[in-house]
Amino acid sequence: MRIAHLQEYPCFLPVLADLCGSEWAHLYAGWDRAASLAEFSASRMDGQLPITLIALEEDDLLGTVSLIHNDLPGREDLNPWLASLIVRPEHRGKQVATFLIGEAESLLQKQEIPAAYLFTETAGGLFEKLGWQALDQAEANGHAVTIFHKGFGKRTSQG
Repeated sequence: MRIAHLQEYPCFLPVLADLCGSEWAHLYAGWDRAASLAEFSASRMDGQLPITLIALEEDDLLGTVSLIHNDLPGREDLNPWLASLIVRPEHRGKQVATFLIGEAESLLQKQEIPAAYLFTETAGGLFEKLGWQALDQAEANGHAVTIFHKGFGKRTSQG
């Protein structure tokens, strides 16, 4: 299993837009395949957010994770966010999500970002197992979610 930037493999943009658009459309007003495609297309490779990583095995797309700003409407005070973590159904149970999260955390640490956030409806147990702590309850487009937080040590002036 290896990690790459989504922009290195633009052929996967439509696959991820379909997968993530259908998975989370209910959490964002007006978010659909087109919005998902636009967000993934904006991903960068220069270390600045947004960043989308993909896990690959040979040329097979296993899953994805992103680092973005302003993922949860109403909580713009919290940034950056680990977002769009998804593993294709046929690759679940193979530690792909754990691998993707670890790679995203490594990027945050390299940039000396002191903390990150995420929200989830159902995967709280996974994130707790990986050291993320529940911070707050919230709503995303009328659906209950839990906000998680993880610190990465040294604080910098980047805030």
